[in-house]
Amino acid sequence: MAYSVEQLDSEPIIIVSLGEQTQSVDETTQTYQEVAALLDALSDKAFLITDYTKSDLTFSEMALSLRTATQGEAGSPTDPRILQNLLIGTDELVEMASQSLMQTQYGKVKTLVFANREDALTYARALLSS
Repeated sequence: MAYSVEQLDSEPIIIVSLGEQTQSVDETTQTYQEVAALLDALSDKAFLITDYTKSDLTFSEMALSLRTATQGEAGSPTDPRILQNLLIGTDELVEMASQSLMQTQYGKVKTLVFANREDALTYARALLSS
């Protein structure tokens, strides 16, 4: 499996960790279904954190991912039950993906990039506690 999906204990934070292998469209759809199931079980909206630190993302993979992510599927970055999308990674393509998601043609999805999981979690928890 090229990914994992988990919800942090008693927190509305869902983390998708991508592996080194490229995700197929079927795996992306399966990822969204797993995220949607977690969102269905929550009473409030949640943060979606996607961790790219182990992924060797290419430009063509990023473009395909953006196209798939913005088709309005439940559990995708455009799901209205997601408070905010947080990406983890230091690759310039992760930053480009974030900037793209915030453009009108990709749904104006507020997305931030963090260098590591701890920073992303600190940000999400600070907003949840305010």
